[in-house]
Amino acid sequence: MTVSQDGATGEKVETNGLERVDTENSRAFYAIITAASILIEAKQKAEESKFDEALELSRDSMRMASSAVLFRDGFVAVDLSSSIAYLAKKYKDQIPVEEWKSVETTFKSSIVDKIGAMFGLGNKAQLEKNVNLAIESADKFIGAAGEVLGPIPEELLSNELAEGNSEDEQPEDSEEKIAPSAEEAVGEAS
Repeated sequence: MTVSQDGATGEKVETNGLERVDTENSRAFYAIITAASILIEAKQKAEESKFDEALELSRDSMRMASSAVLFRDGFVAVDLSSSIAYLAKKYKDQIPVEEWKSVETTFKSSIVDKIGAMFGLGNKAQLEKNVNLAIESADKFIGAAGEVLGPIPEELLSNELAEGNSEDEQPEDSEEKIAPSAEEAVGEAS
């Protein structure tokens, strides 16, 4: 077991399965903005009844948000379980890791379920319910990760918006923001 001492709290945190890297605040902010963008796409897919894609995107948005926190802390995870274990230990009361684990479990349906879905068989209502829960969980997870990261520097948010908008829209206000939800993290980029 590899253990690292957290500089902020002095608490010993297991880092087994994590590789130490330089703290990457700009990468962390970029990752949280990307996570929010992925979640917006998941919501669009759900509205189009593309539930498998929406579920996958919801899961991916949570994975990206977890990477944001790891970048900020100076780590890169070599596997999913290491990332989950680290966040659960270090941010147990701040980030809803159990909801992330639930989405990961929901995503792992059996091959029979996947084949049935390809042919339009199966319980569409249950799949839609699972997708809505995954999107809700991802929204909470990204918001919590955004709060851990702190305010997104305006220049990063503006650059991300400029890349996503063909009309070169700028955010309405010039204050720094925290990304409590997907839509607020990327503004009107959708």
